[in-house]
Amino acid sequence: MPQHTLFYRFGVALFIGLLVGLQREYSYDEEDKPGQKTFAGIRTFTLMGLLGCTAAFLADLFDSPWVFVGVIIPFTVLIAVSYYVSAKHGEMGLTTEIAALLIFLTGGLSFWDEMALAVALGVITTALLSFKGELHRFVERINREDVLATLKFAIITAIVLPV
Repeated sequence: MPQHTLFYRFGVALFIGLLVGLQREYSYDEEDKPGQKTFAGIRTFTLMGLLGCTAAFLADLFDSPWVFVGVIIPFTVLIAVSYYVSAKHGEMGLTTEIAALLIFLTGGLSFWDEMALAVALGVITTALLSFKGELHRFVERINREDVLATLKFAIITAIVLPV
């Protein structure tokens, strides 16, 4: 693989992690929790993206998907332990931990030349994290009938569109 292609793939993984990490830093500052540390910020999310890309690179280099699996399993265990510790201190949200796993995977996608998917997942993740308040307010305004009507529409669409 040409060197510039390798740098490009790692660069995409780096910037996706940077984007999500920046959002998490900004979000944590907004929540104003003095004395508490965030699970992961700009540096950690950037490193997570690079770790995913590096794991995919090594899996490709050694021609074995088990290398990627061998990195993602301990990474997931580390995230689970972090969640457990946070939950013991009364923080019940799992969003940042799920985002961390997703950023690791986007790093792998970046290496495997799935740039559009990796960037789309990074942008969607950042948007979902950024619009927490708006999404919760939206959910408070809808009722059961709205959900059922949307579900019926989705079912009808799934049946009619393929025809």
